[in-house]
Amino acid sequence: MSHASAAKQCVTCQYWGGPRKANSSRTGVDYGSDRDKGECCGGGRDKLQETAVYTCGKWEKWNILR
Repeated sequence: MSHASAAKQCVTCQYWGGPRKANSSRTGVDYGSDRDKGECCGGGRDKLQETAVYTCGKWEKWNILR
């Protein structure tokens, strides 16, 4: 699966600690599944496990993305 860097979901957020990698142009994120979970590390759901497509009001674009 993949999402563009502008998609305001956990998988593209600076604070999400789940499995992902930036695509070669750094304009999006590649990841396994919408159900993948990762720990929120300092965002709006700090220390909670959230799915890749969860959203919250504290979203910040992952700093590796353009």
